[in-house]
Amino acid sequence: MRGLALVTIFVALLSLVFKRPYVGVLMWFWFSLMNPHRKVFGFAAELNYALIIAIVTLGSWLLHSEESKTPPRDRMTFLIIALMIWISITSLNGGGPPGDIYSSWLETEKMLLMTLVAYTMTNTRERFDQLLLVCVLSLAFYGFAGGLFTILTGGAFRVLGPFGTMISDNNHLGVALTMILPLVFYLQYRYTLTVSGNCQI
Repeated sequence: MRGLALVTIFVALLSLVFKRPYVGVLMWFWFSLMNPHRKVFGFAAELNYALIIAIVTLGSWLLHSEESKTPPRDRMTFLIIALMIWISITSLNGGGPPGDIYSSWLETEKMLLMTLVAYTMTNTRERFDQLLLVCVLSLAFYGFAGGLFTILTGGAFRVLGPFGTMISDNNHLGVALTMILPLVFYLQYRYTLTVSGNCQI
């Protein structure tokens, strides 16, 4: 049942990407950080959501003339591209099983490519806030659920992230939750100003 609900939501949101490419960026970060497909079973758990989202988003982005096609010419863009090149160089010269090296290289390069696409399309304050909100809520879900679980069980068990992800280990999840704290404070400040009517977007 949960799998069917996830696929339904996924298809509904994906259809919006054809009209609004930035929805695809938000979806990609949601699935990449929260990994909701790790909470379902059956066929819904086996789909490569991130790849589907990336392909549709890139296609829609290239077809929409109003969307900027080149990233900002600034230090951040240079650093991202430099990092992608450096990772490729070190992967070619790295020791270890070639299959593992290629798998790690491909995963990292895909993440950096979508980060660059997101950086290109996040060109308004509203989009910036939307992206941060998705990132925060995607990880905060596990912080809230884990905190509730800890209270109910008296702290007798470890709080783990979604299986098979970069935050599956309790320590990695703890680091991720700590890293989003500045974003939480930023969003608190932003939405407090919005409610009070003093915020300019």
